[in-house]
Amino acid sequence: MKRSFLVLLLSPIIIFTFVSASYSSYTIVQLTNTAYWEDYPQINSNGYVVWQGGGIWLYDGATTTQISASGLRPQINDNGWVVWTGCDGADCWGGDGDWEIFLYDGVNTTQLTNNAYDDEEPQINDNGEVVWWGWDGSDYEIFLYNDRSTTQLTDNDYDDDYPQINDNGYVVWDLRHGGSGGIWLYDGATTTQISAFGFRPQINDNGHVVWQGSGVPTTEEIFLYDGTSTTQLTDNAYGDYAPQINNNGYVVWWGYGGGSGTWLYDGATSNRIYADIGLGYQINDNGYVIWYGLDEGYNGEIFLAKPTGYSSVANAEAATYGSSSLIGSGAFNSLTLILVPVGGVILLRILRRKR
Repeated sequence: MKRSFLVLLLSPIIIFTFVSASYSSYTIVQLTNTAYWEDYPQINSNGYVVWQGGGIWLYDGATTTQISASGLRPQINDNGWVVWTGCDGADCWGGDGDWEIFLYDGVNTTQLTNNAYDDEEPQINDNGEVVWWGWDGSDYEIFLYNDRSTTQLTDNDYDDDYPQINDNGYVVWDLRHGGSGGIWLYDGATTTQISAFGFRPQINDNGHVVWQGSGVPTTEEIFLYDGTSTTQLTDNAYGDYAPQINNNGYVVWWGYGGGSGTWLYDGATSNRIYADIGLGYQINDNGYVIWYGLDEGYNGEIFLAKPTGYSSVANAEAATYGSSSLIGSGAFNSLTLILVPVGGVILLRILRRKR
């Protein structure tokens, strides 16, 4: 039985800088093989991987270590520091506990928050600065941890959530009020509203921000703020969602309805590069690919594709990157990984042949 999956790698670092080049082969490593459901992996530029599943786990390229016995939604920076949401009681799902923020610096774990309210969804940059959204007793606000101190960036009567931080310490988030209170940007000194509407913003190291927001008549559209002005990248009768931006200013998102598929804006034009919706796989700057998928027992497991060779492919329309080996499970007797460079974006196709 053969199963075939074709997805777009959706992350701020998916834009492949070597458009005319490719890796000659990949080795597929199954990092986990447990009775837990393991998911939400994150990978840094050094190939370190974190994920959740019966705790928080870290793979350093050679060994896998459990760095916490519990926790959700870990994030890792290029220094190997990890943040996550953890419970400080026996039960945070309606019990006596609440959600707090934890930081692992490679040696020690520090609980950054300790209060009677929920603090969730932390993000960390390469300077060790952490942002999250937390309950203040009446609504959610944005908090920034920097140099052993915590600053509350927002203080209003509305929900502020889903913050993102870049390596310059710029923070963006959305404010929920009457459906949407807009997109806000903190530049290290002042806070500015850059849009009157929008959800789930993303920011790159140049301070460029993308988000999805209601267009005309009522569909979700994609918007880009370049530090000075805002450009509406989409204008159609269907929904456009979940934009991501890299440091080159490339933006990807997925459309639904008449424009279903994955779209790429290259700084000048927008094109549909795949007529289906991407699934959020990630690739780092060295071509390492991370994802989670089902094993033979239908548990969620973590998989890593490691490049084992490199070759130049001029104007490649498609390339097959050798045969690949599966390590650690034995659920399949062969895997083939195919990466297709299209307009600077990597498409991933995995063929699994079951025993």
